[in-house]
Amino acid sequence: MHWYSEKEELNDLYYLSIRVGAERKAEEEGYQVLRVFQDIPEQTLGNVEGIIAIGKFSQAQIVELTNWNANICFVDFDQSVQKYDSVVVDFQQATVSVLDHFIENGHRKIGFIAGEEQFSDDSANIIDARWLAFRDYMKRMGLYEKKYCFSGKFSVKTGYELMVKAIAELGEDLPTAFFCGE
Repeated sequence: MHWYSEKEELNDLYYLSIRVGAERKAEEEGYQVLRVFQDIPEQTLGNVEGIIAIGKFSQAQIVELTNWNANICFVDFDQSVQKYDSVVVDFQQATVSVLDHFIENGHRKIGFIAGEEQFSDDSANIIDARWLAFRDYMKRMGLYEKKYCFSGKFSVKTGYELMVKAIAELGEDLPTAFFCGE
């Protein structure tokens, strides 16, 4: 089960690669894979042994998924508090590692390009752990500058537009490095 539509997934290599890897491993283990995107009606699910839920899901969507099958594992969405299996990236540590690399290489003016996400049912915004880690770490290091941070819709196109905006607005004051969470 994917939180993106099939068309949206084609523009997001991160989720596409997760799906392809999960499908490949499931098929190697002898499972038949039924690919379901968020815009496919429920009746197409049929009888399934388990669900790999890739992406971020609202509480209402989680209830719906678990009604289809209690054997569920969330990928890229920590649901361990609700006692569901989850596979997640440690975005805080990854962000700090990138920022340490930038700082070790002499960068002091570091910008951030952020994508703002929502659950596919538009029930709430999703807070990006990378943004929180970036802001907090940069403040601790005494390097945070709000004017170097840009955010917009989570898409490749918007990421490009935000970088063009940063270049136009900041001119000679452009950061020497950008962390991009697009």
